[in-house]
Amino acid sequence: MYLKHAWAKDTTVTVDQNPSSTTSLAQRVAELEQQLAALQQEYALITDILDHVPNLVLCKGPHSHIVYANRAFREFYGMDQQQMQGLIDAPFAEPDHTQQYIKDDTYVFTTGETLIIEEPVKHHDGDVHLFHTAKFALRDPQGQITHTLGISEDITSRREVESRIHIYETVVKNFPIGVMVLEMDEDAAASSSRLIMANASASRFTGIDLQSQVGRSARSIFVTGEDRALLQRYAEVIHTQQASRLGEHAYDSDELSDGTYAIYALPISGNQVCVMYEDITEHKHAEQALRNNILQEEVIRAQQAALEELSTPLLAISDTIVVMPLVGSIDSARAQAVMDALLEGVAANHTKVAIVDITGVPVVDTGVANGLIRAAQAVQLLGARVVLTGIRPEVAQTLVQLGVELRTIVTWGTLQAGIAFALKQ
Repeated sequence: MYLKHAWAKDTTVTVDQNPSSTTSLAQRVAELEQQLAALQQEYALITDILDHVPNLVLCKGPHSHIVYANRAFREFYGMDQQQMQGLIDAPFAEPDHTQQYIKDDTYVFTTGETLIIEEPVKHHDGDVHLFHTAKFALRDPQGQITHTLGISEDITSRREVESRIHIYETVVKNFPIGVMVLEMDEDAAASSSRLIMANASASRFTGIDLQSQVGRSARSIFVTGEDRALLQRYAEVIHTQQASRLGEHAYDSDELSDGTYAIYALPISGNQVCVMYEDITEHKHAEQALRNNILQEEVIRAQQAALEELSTPLLAISDTIVVMPLVGSIDSARAQAVMDALLEGVAANHTKVAIVDITGVPVVDTGVANGLIRAAQAVQLLGARVVLTGIRPEVAQTLVQLGVELRTIVTWGTLQAGIAFALKQ
């Protein structure tokens, strides 16, 4: 029998029609089919394994053309295997990125060396992610490089976290508030505490180079009785899971002038406690200054009250007669004080006659005169009589020129005359 194969247009193959030869050929075909089926199963298994790998896996042939991409890569690009087949990169990729991919592929193809890089890759939604990529050279049995294999891990989130951690560490490192973290065992025993971290400010406040003691037992670092007592209180904070203010303490450092700091402790991550030292020296000084100001104001108020009493003295010379000698200038506030003192004295002493002596008042103007008249009228409403003494000639002339009406007030030139008049009433 002669069979003409499709790939051999003019070639005629003679097939031995011997039954034994035909049987051998059938067995060989069956074996090859079994091998093919096994290879297909193995290929399917490998493909399934690669599709379950969370990292991006990409195989490229010569000139950076894509041969295979696993599921993670296909989903990242938003394309299926058929769409990616033969492409150099996705249509939406940044041209600069694509050119760099080609350079990296070429380097691996020509040198055979493994390339470890960090590279930006654009997601199908437009966001650019940062990947940690390892590119390998794949060789055939003869050792010739036929493909490149890239395995990429998305480190975008990790870099963002690392960046935030760096920012936090920088802030804490330069924070004016002292910060240290202690870790204890599961029972939160103070004896098990270990220093995890400390910033420079904590070292200044405690007078101990805490940053060089990280990792050591806290009991080997803090050896005084007061420090050991604080370690016990830190353990209590972990037990209760409640933040606490642990009092105020004096500086214990040659780097700082005399002052005071407050200690705060708050629980973090179960068996860790964050201890903070805050400089409250200025706050304490401000509190003391405020107390001093309050005390000074109280002294001033007491002095003012005493001066007011001295500026409006009310002297009883009998059971029914009081005298108020006035010295110095009289303004509206003092005129009101005169009225208040007169009314209180008259009411308290059941006074019949109140003598107001203005011998020591240098100037008597309309304001002073009207104030005295109002005081006299108010006293008269309480049933007492007002006698005004110390009317000097110039004062009398001023009062006449001002047209001040004094008909309701008895006036005398001297205090003695006024007292003599009052005693006769």
